[in-house]
Amino acid sequence: MKNIICYTSLYPNLYEKTKGIFVWELCKAISKYYKLNIIAPIHFIKYIRYFNQIKPINEYNISVYYPYFFVFPKILKKLDGKLLALFTQNSFKQILKYKPFLVHAHYAYPDGYAAMLLSRKYNIPYILTIHGSDINILAKDSKRRKLIIKTLNEAFAIVGVSKDLIKKAKKLGVKDKNFYHIPNGVDVNKFFFKPKNIAKNELNKDYKNKFY
Repeated sequence: MKNIICYTSLYPNLYEKTKGIFVWELCKAISKYYKLNIIAPIHFIKYIRYFNQIKPINEYNISVYYPYFFVFPKILKKLDGKLLALFTQNSFKQILKYKPFLVHAHYAYPDGYAAMLLSRKYNIPYILTIHGSDINILAKDSKRRKLIIKTLNEAFAIVGVSKDLIKKAKKLGVKDKNFYHIPNGVDVNKFFFKPKNIAKNELNKDYKNKFY
């Protein structure tokens, strides 16, 4: 089975069970077809404080690495991507023995930028999923905007969780790319479509049973 590296700090663990749950759902679905190796960096303060709880919350066809990293709070934010790549390089190198054919990064900066540096160094193509605040907020900062644009331009393909994000990424000055709109992953056993009137009645019933 082919291997993929998923590079993202938006991924749950036993301490933060709901962190990046949408990425977890996506990875769970992909793991039916590919072996996934997740690199999910944890800030060193959380890593030290909650060391015994920094563990994967499930197995599936997934291996999770939780390397710690350090960035300067509130200053030198243009270095975040390089620092993240530096602290996670050993985990990345460990996975190379499985001969991954693709890196899938989530969030343009600093995660995407770090993944870009590592994938370039080891000659593995990477794709990037943009999630929202990376384009809507971080890209407003001129220094980080340049790094974000570079990250987008070097990606083999770009996935946007909304069509609006894709439009904004193009307006940043991103060259012609393979853009795809793929919404966030959800558990389809819990979230599925129903007629509005039926869903509304069920929600009202659950609310009354819980609070009255």
